[in-house]
Amino acid sequence: MSRTNTPLHWRYTFLLLELVALLWANRIAFGSWLPTADAQGLWFYAALFGLLLGQRLDTPFFTTPKDAVLYAVPALIAVLQVQDATWLPSPADGIGVKWLLLEWIALTIVVSSLAIWFQASSRETASRISLIGTHLSGALGNPKTFFSVILVLLLVAFPPGATQGLLAIAVAWALTVPFSILDYLYRLGRRLRAAILIGPQHVEAEVASFQVPGLVVFRANSEHTFPRGAIVAYRTPTSEVRLASVLGDAGRDSGALTRAIDLGAAKSQQSAESGTIDVMRATNAPAALISNEQKGQAENFQKRCVGVIAPDSQIGRLLIDVTTDLELSAGGLVRARCGSKDAYYQLTNGLTKEDIIQQKNTFGFVSALATSVGHWDDDKSAFHPILWVPAPNAPVLTVETAQRERIDTEQVGTFPGTNFGVGFKNVHHLITHNTAILGILGVGKSMLALELIERALKEGCKVIALDLTDQYEDELEGLFDSEHNNRVVAAITASGGKGPVSLNVEEGGARATFAQEVKNQLEAFMDSDEDLLILNPSAFEVWRQDSRPYNNTASMSSLTSCEITQIISEAALCIAQKRGRTDKARLWLVYEEAHSLVPEWNAAVGEGDRSACNGTARAILQGRKYGLGCLLITQRTASVTKTILNQCNTVFAMRSFDDTSKEFLSNYIGKDYAALLPALPERHAVFFGRASNCENPVHIALNDRTDFIEGFRE
Repeated sequence: MSRTNTPLHWRYTFLLLELVALLWANRIAFGSWLPTADAQGLWFYAALFGLLLGQRLDTPFFTTPKDAVLYAVPALIAVLQVQDATWLPSPADGIGVKWLLLEWIALTIVVSSLAIWFQASSRETASRISLIGTHLSGALGNPKTFFSVILVLLLVAFPPGATQGLLAIAVAWALTVPFSILDYLYRLGRRLRAAILIGPQHVEAEVASFQVPGLVVFRANSEHTFPRGAIVAYRTPTSEVRLASVLGDAGRDSGALTRAIDLGAAKSQQSAESGTIDVMRATNAPAALISNEQKGQAENFQKRCVGVIAPDSQIGRLLIDVTTDLELSAGGLVRARCGSKDAYYQLTNGLTKEDIIQQKNTFGFVSALATSVGHWDDDKSAFHPILWVPAPNAPVLTVETAQRERIDTEQVGTFPGTNFGVGFKNVHHLITHNTAILGILGVGKSMLALELIERALKEGCKVIALDLTDQYEDELEGLFDSEHNNRVVAAITASGGKGPVSLNVEEGGARATFAQEVKNQLEAFMDSDEDLLILNPSAFEVWRQDSRPYNNTASMSSLTSCEITQIISEAALCIAQKRGRTDKARLWLVYEEAHSLVPEWNAAVGEGDRSACNGTARAILQGRKYGLGCLLITQRTASVTKTILNQCNTVFAMRSFDDTSKEFLSNYIGKDYAALLPALPERHAVFFGRASNCENPVHIALNDRTDFIEGFRE
């Protein structure tokens, strides 16, 4: 270990001791404790200001051009003060020594000045001159070299009166310039103490690189391995002993590379003898080097650390270098420290990458993409937005998995494998600002719709479900009066049929009578104690007149489900408008199999369906300020009218395969989550919108229907 590796407080202590040694040498050589003010005292001042102050305090690591000038100028002034007549043994010898000193000092000043003048130049020639000047000034103006030359020349010009004095000065110089007995004793003491406290230290690797901040890459020179989570001690270039927790392999160059997270300074600053940067296994001596906090950190990293934050991460999107074989999956929740809080992110994708290590050797690894979820607020049981990005190389940890003993009825689902739930900021926004449930057949759309209907009923909102599947009556049994529902359906059905023929084509058929009866029944429903009404548009047979009458007959055509849906929707809007404006949800229209009830224009069977779909859309667009909204459930996103779908401010996106669905939903939930849709498990959804208590899209595992009923209806 060189003196440059000695801590500052020890270097200052050694300075004081070496000052005493110089005074003692001066006493022996010249008979005085204090140096004289003439030329004979220059050797002392050269050693004091150059060797001790310079080497110990000012430039213990290297000498810059400006430092060389600072040493040379005082020396030049001192030499110029020496009178030629005083030189011994003859004036000629004195003049020769003086000029040698002046030439050495002048050369140092010139090369240092060239280095300083040309260091900022962009020209190649000037840069080379500056580089050469820097090297020469570092060699000529180094405290050891510079003042050793001055010391030798001065002793030649001013020899002590006795050999004993010359020997004393030579010993003092030898113990402070080429070899420091104090530094040697300091190193020996550290080695002995380390042997007593922590026993043998086995150097197993060297530091290959520092990935600032927080990461260290070790290179093993043999077949030693570092198990994940192991704590190793290593030395920095300033000889500080620090600890690191091993993350995993980082490839190979001239040896096996291992990446580790820095844990901070070792509990006891002991190190090995070698002056190189090396690595020592420290797990066999936790009491000597490792604090309890560092040990806990290492154990946590071993169990939970996924990897570290990679370059190009953003506020809302992290790129993670995965360093573990822990079981990961899309939708998993991870956390990283952002300022003073934990920031939570959701894994959305995994990428394989490759780095070139050395001479075309490559190292393959996995990167994970994670989208921001937020900072968790225990008081409000909700996430708040993340407004900044975690530090580079910060460790990323998995979130503890847990099994819920009982469903939280305020939550619509949880992050997969965790107890972190996602609920609604306001159920009324779910209704008035429209909601869509999108996904293929059999992934749980209807079960989610039934849950949302129950939540709406609990908030005092009335629901009219247009159900082509006849599933809702069985699933929602007990939440509505089936006999009352049957009477309403019977009354509406009775108003249908073919109806009379009229000279006015628009008045012919049963459409007008049917529409009036629908309006009357919905008006009565809104005034009754009933909260849920279930209708099947395809079950009503209603005819309209298509042509002018001839011999009291005219052609008739039956209304499609789209046209009956228009009649019900327009009646609902009319009833809501009569009750005035409101910010609260008043009536919710549920369109089950929405691709059949409100199809896109290119999916409609005929012109009548296109016109009916436009009428339904107008009713929904006008309904929000009167407390009217809709819930769309469909397995064919491309076939549903975008006029209504674009007004759905809350979306549950479930498993989908078609490109149209992914392209449309990427505008809502982002490309990362849209890419997840084909692989979503059953009863999983990407949830986003005004009603969500999360500010960003999130992938959630939905509530189990049976568990929800047990907890919610209780």
